[in-house]
This record gives sequence, structure tokens and C-alpha cells, in this order.
Amino acid sequence: TATSTDTPTPTNSATSTATPTATDTLINTPTHTATATPSLTWTPTSTPTLTPTLSPTPVTVSVSAGPNPPANSSQLPGASNVEVEQVSLNNPSSTAVTLTGLTLSFPAAGNNGDVTGAALLSNGTTVATASFSGTTATFTFSEVLPPSSGATFTLTVNIGSGASGTYAFSVTGASGSNGQAVLFSGLPVTGATVTVAQATSTVTATPTFTTSSTATPTSTPSGKSSVVVYPNPSTGAPVSVLPPSYTGTADVKAQVFTTAFRKVQEQDHASMPYGPLTVRMEDDWGNPLADGLYYVVITVDGHRSIAKLLLLR
Repeated sequence: TATSTDTPTPTNSATSTATPTATDTLINTPTHTATATPSLTWTPTSTPTLTPTLSPTPVTVSVSAGPNPPANSSQLPGASNVEVEQVSLNNPSSTAVTLTGLTLSFPAAGNNGDVTGAALLSNGTTVATASFSGTTATFTFSEVLPPSSGATFTLTVNIGSGASGTYAFSVTGASGSNGQAVLFSGLPVTGATVTVAQATSTVTATPTFTTSSTATPTSTPSGKSSVVVYPNPSTGAPVSVLPPSYTGTADVKAQVFTTAFRKVQEQDHASMPYGPLTVRMEDDWGNPLADGLYYVVITVDGHRSIAKLLLLR
């Protein structure tokens, strides 16, 4: 039987000694680079929304004396429809203007009740009437002025029975609109000055013939028993005509004739209380009367009276 025996056999072996060797080692050091990332921030901004609003352009209406302004006149107490003012209003704009008011004034003279009322006329037609508050009367009406047009108004007043003095009239105010208040230029507009005085009796000589054909003049006062025309002669302004006296009311007709007996003017007044009439120096068609002598015929309830009127412009 074979037997195996391990027999150590010494063997020379070289021994290696490690020598440290520097070795470069790459160390990865991360570097952070800041990168700006935009951040959107919403800031609300208010944007107004414009809504157009229609605002008419202000209009200036010019006011001036009319083409035939009444002249200064002398009147009797109680005279009615005395023309004292004529004004023209012109709308130069491209929009229509509605006139709504006119104001007539006079400086204080005597009692404030001396002028009892007033009327506003357009083309001879009464547009409005007004009463005086102190020395001012305001007419309220509605008159449309189309674009680039004008209108003319005449103003008359009634004189109180106790009036006495001098009254200077003028238009001092106006109002209107074209969607907003209208402006007015040219105010005030001066009108006529009216002098009011009590009637005085005049004496006329009436010849009386006797059988011997000798004339004996007799004086007959003419007061309320006959027609009184004042002022006479007239310079073109309206005159006052006082009819023969009567009580209560009466139907009164006033006519003006030339010396050739051609009728140029006629007025009819129904149920008129006693007082003076205003007779204008123009015919029924609005034409001025020529200088000369005229007959004023007053008929009261069928009874006719005649007076002479001299016109000297």
C-alpha cells in the first residue's frame, strides 16, 4: 500500500515591498450656475371706456331793435295797446332754437301800477300777455327759430287810468334752448319813451250867423263831449284818440280817412270801457301814412264824431 507523505521543500521567493506612488485623483466638484427663470406677474391695468355723449354747441342769439321800432309818444291815461318796443332775434347756428321768454322793463316812475299789462305780438298776432310785477313784465311762450333764421316781435302796453309821468321801456332779458340754455347778445334793447299826461280841454271858435249876416264867434270847449286826438299834429308816432264820453261799455269803431275820403284804417272794439284808443300812423296793410291832413271818425253805438289829425313826420 502506497503511502503519500508530504515533505515540505523550502523554496526561495522574492518579496516585493510596495512603495507608495502619488496618484492624481480627479475629484468632481459640482459648480452651481444660477440661471434666471422669468416669472410672469400679472398687474391689472384699468382702461376707461369712453361713451360719447351728445352735447349741443352753445348758441348765442343776437337781439337788436326791429326794422320799424315805435317812436316816442305822448299818451293819455287809460291808453291801451301802446307800442313801446320792437325787437329782432337772430339764430345764426345750424340747430333750431326754441325761444321761451322775453322780459320788458321800465324805470320806476310814479306808481308801479301805472302800466297795467303788456302783450307780445308776432306778425300782428298776440303770442303772449303778461302783467307787470313792479316795473318788469316777463312773457312766457314757445317760438321756434329754425337754423340760420330770425323773428321780429312787437311789444305793447296798457297805461293805467291814474298814470302820469315818463316811462322809458326796454327789453332787458330773454331765454331759450337748443337742448341746453341759449346765450343772448345785444341786451338790453332800448325801446320807446312814453309820456303820460291828463287830457286838457281846448277852445274852438264856432261862428254863428245872424240874420244880418254878421258873424259872432262863440267859444265852445271840447273835452270829453267830442273826440280828442293827442298829440296833434303827430310826428309819426301812434296817437291817442279819446271818444265822446259814455258810461259802462260800448261798441266803438275808429276809422281814418284822407281828405279825399279814402279810408286807410279801421278798428272795431266790442264792449269797450271808456278810455282812449291807440291809432297807429299806418294803413290797414302796415304801410306808413304820408304826411298830410286826415279825418279820424269815431262811432260809438251808432253815433259818429269826427276830428282832424295832422301828420308831419
